[in-house]
Amino acid sequence: MPVFPELSLLIVVMMMAVPVWFRLCVHVCRAGRSRVRRAGDSCLRAVLVVVLSVSGALGAMGALAACSRGGDDVRGGGGPSASAVSASATASPTVDLPADQAAAREAALAMPAPQKPENMDENSSEGAIATATYFVQLYPYVYATGDLEQWKSMSRQDCLFCNSVITNVKELHESGGWRDPWAQTVVQSGYSDPGPGSEYSRVDIAFDRDTTYTYDGTGGEPEVAEPHSYTVIIFAMKYTDGHWIIRAGQVE
Repeated sequence: MPVFPELSLLIVVMMMAVPVWFRLCVHVCRAGRSRVRRAGDSCLRAVLVVVLSVSGALGAMGALAACSRGGDDVRGGGGPSASAVSASATASPTVDLPADQAAAREAALAMPAPQKPENMDENSSEGAIATATYFVQLYPYVYATGDLEQWKSMSRQDCLFCNSVITNVKELHESGGWRDPWAQTVVQSGYSDPGPGSEYSRVDIAFDRDTTYTYDGTGGEPEVAEPHSYTVIIFAMKYTDGHWIIRAGQVE
């Protein structure tokens, strides 16, 4: 004896209605096909919508009936859960890198963080310049290792320049890539107090950098960027809670 006789009756009625709808729509489609081909396509799509709608309704009713019988497993046979399938689909394959690239990646990941200047937490122009210099020296480190802890701790959350580096580093390392460590030397620096109506100091850092090699982790050839002299980054900075914070950065 069904648990819901009304539900059973509704299912029977809907199943009987599907063939009638189907024949009616097909008849209309055939009658109009010689005149307007697109109209026939629309009719066939209407048939498909009706069939899918009824099938979905039947499936939902079946699930309700299963629940009324005591909560049977609707996944059927203990198959993999949706989360397990999703995890399997998004897992990236392991790539066997050439020996030289595997060694280069290991060396990049082991790169030590740059040494912090002793005066970088001073509330002075020297402290601001020391902080900006250290921030610039962190740039090769985060690309080589993927370690963004220090970079984030020195950046405001709304710093577009800082966040662009965070995004690029994450994407590179999550795909198995890295950038070989490279040397860059600060050649000039400058400091300006906040102007009228501003609370941010300006610090200019000019530096030279060596050639960089960026690997995507697939074993292919690296992307090479030629050495560059006198790159200038202008920082907007503010002294807060005992240290300097980067509010913005602009490469000249």
